[in-house]
Amino acid sequence: MERASGLTAAELSADWADVRRRALWAAGLRDLTSARPGAGYTGHAFNDCWNHCDATSMLGATAHNENEGCVAGIATRNPLGAGIEIA
Repeated sequence: MERASGLTAAELSADWADVRRRALWAAGLRDLTSARPGAGYTGHAFNDCWNHCDATSMLGATAHNENEGCVAGIATRNPLGAGIEIA
């Protein structure tokens, strides 16, 4: 929260690619656009308007949880835990 609240108007008014990198940094994530999906790839983060549009805290113990049908429209088997830990 400290990082996010410390972002300046100038940082948030820059080119989208730069704003996105600062938002990732504020969320504690790395900009890993060359990693493959599921292995730390964060190129999708903040780049769509439905599924990857916010940053939410996650306990390390929950990184390997899966949807299991709890959220309609999202794959039930999508093992992202390792990628979450990398990013």
